[in-house]
Amino acid sequence: MATRPGNGQQTAPQQGTRLAAATLVIAIVGLFLGVVFPPLFLLGVVAIALGAGNLGRGQERLSSAGRGLTIAGLVVGVVGLLMTVPFLMGSID
Repeated sequence: MATRPGNGQQTAPQQGTRLAAATLVIAIVGLFLGVVFPPLFLLGVVAIALGAGNLGRGQERLSSAGRGLTIAGLVVGVVGLLMTVPFLMGSID
């Protein structure tokens, strides 16, 4: 538990920021590495699953910073997933 300076009371650390950061990192890695090896765009699915799970944990357990990171990870994950569609269409033909 973290101690606030001045009053000596302990506060709970912000919840959900590690999972939110993992969501964003996986989404960004999938987006950039997907340019080199297109199937890695599917890491967007992993990012979407992590982000949805993090948002589903409940609003009282998720800090505002964690919520913002999670939403950013979800958006980047969806963009990466949408970039997979042309690759899949090209490989089917």
